[in-house]
Amino acid sequence: MVGSVFVSDGAGTLLTKVLPTTVVERYFARPSHRNQMVFTLDLIWDRLIDATRLRDAWQSVVQQNVRLYSVMSGRGHEQVWTPSEIMMDKVFFFDDQSIGDQPTREPIAVPCVRRGVGATLTSWRVNESQSAIRIQFHHASCDGLGAGRIVADLIRRMRDVEPRSAADVDGGAAAMAASTGDSSSDISHGDDEQPTAAFVMPDWRNTYATIRGSNLRLSRHGRPVESDRDLTEKTNIIKRDDVTFELWFDLEFSNDLRRMLKRNRLPLNDLAVAATVQAMADVTSTAASPRRYVMVMNPVQNRTWAQRRCTANHVGFAYIRRRHQDYDGFLDLVQSVHSQMDDIRRYGTANELAWGMEKMERLPGGLWGIEKLGWFIPTASVTCLSSFRLIKNFGFDSAAGRDRRAAHDLRTSEFTKMESDVSDSRPAASQMQLSAVRGSPPLQAGGELALAVMDLGGAISVSFRGATNKSGSNRPLLPDNVMIAICRRWANAALSYHDGF
Repeated sequence: MVGSVFVSDGAGTLLTKVLPTTVVERYFARPSHRNQMVFTLDLIWDRLIDATRLRDAWQSVVQQNVRLYSVMSGRGHEQVWTPSEIMMDKVFFFDDQSIGDQPTREPIAVPCVRRGVGATLTSWRVNESQSAIRIQFHHASCDGLGAGRIVADLIRRMRDVEPRSAADVDGGAAAMAASTGDSSSDISHGDDEQPTAAFVMPDWRNTYATIRGSNLRLSRHGRPVESDRDLTEKTNIIKRDDVTFELWFDLEFSNDLRRMLKRNRLPLNDLAVAATVQAMADVTSTAASPRRYVMVMNPVQNRTWAQRRCTANHVGFAYIRRRHQDYDGFLDLVQSVHSQMDDIRRYGTANELAWGMEKMERLPGGLWGIEKLGWFIPTASVTCLSSFRLIKNFGFDSAAGRDRRAAHDLRTSEFTKMESDVSDSRPAASQMQLSAVRGSPPLQAGGELALAVMDLGGAISVSFRGATNKSGSNRPLLPDNVMIAICRRWANAALSYHDGF
């Protein structure tokens, strides 16, 4: 029976109707992306996790988010989300034999919305006293902010904290209707009851900027370059796997940078975009020509207040392009990028690409032709996860986090005394704290490098994910010396901003 959903262990019926897709979801589910439209979050905990508690919490989270267990089926703009059976053996994998930074065994399935697997969870031991959780999301099933809300809900359930009601998350039919808005398009992302303008012409400035000239490609134009300053004191570069490098800033510098950004009213996202533009320009300067651009793609949130707790995709695409001769110093570049990002957010120009994709997908071979032309393939893409709410609720095991927990314990001391009789049954789950969070961003078809900037209250980190060869050999497309040069140049840009004020 189409639309009937039963959890495999008999938890009951969840949803009985198909749901419309949006143009962004359909684009993220295109097979041209291969398995690269998957982003990863690694949560490192300060103690071992009970597998049964974790499995139950994850199952409840999946049940509350329909796209995590629905199959995207159909063709073209007529594709729909069809709820399917939740198969826990494909979305949950506990490896009690692995010890280290990475699990030694992979889960049975990888996220694929065509098979009804929108996210998977893998847990393993880092050492004898710490454990880790790896959650992999398919970008068609949720966006970055939605993933953050799913993780927060998972942590609440693991700590026995009352989760948000079903009306507040993406679980019920009413919430789904509110989250999708008009079933034919996701461009407005608005509530039907809210007053809207009679007609709004799309602003083509950002789209026009992406299709004139040509973009620099790291595989052809990238060169290893040395940094012009010592980075060992405040940064650390780690090679996580064949295609992923991580740049970590020390805690003191991270705290200073946060205070400086707050004082200057500059979002970390805009600084990250500017630093990426600068790093790309530095490693491609020897191959630059007046007609080539460094282009950075940055997803922009388009949520309304009514959609603030929806985990579905509500993202637009901002494109920042600069030629090498346009640079007048990094501080000027930061202000220029910040001004452009402000205009994109204010005037809604991040929606125009989705508007164009919706028109092109109705033409046979339309999206395929655009992908071949490479108009919207950037030199690099940047995603930034900086959440004050996650910092406040699930702070790291740092000095600031300990101070927050001490104040909270003082306020709730009487309550904890009342619960002392039952605390022995759940000590690890109710008191567990995050030690670190790592992230790996998605990579679009034709993309060569994607960056994820993570700031959750501890040390700020940047993950650099390179592409693999299309031949299927899984060999990295960018050599290690180019990846390391990009990491160093990115760190150099961030340090120069810090030193400039």
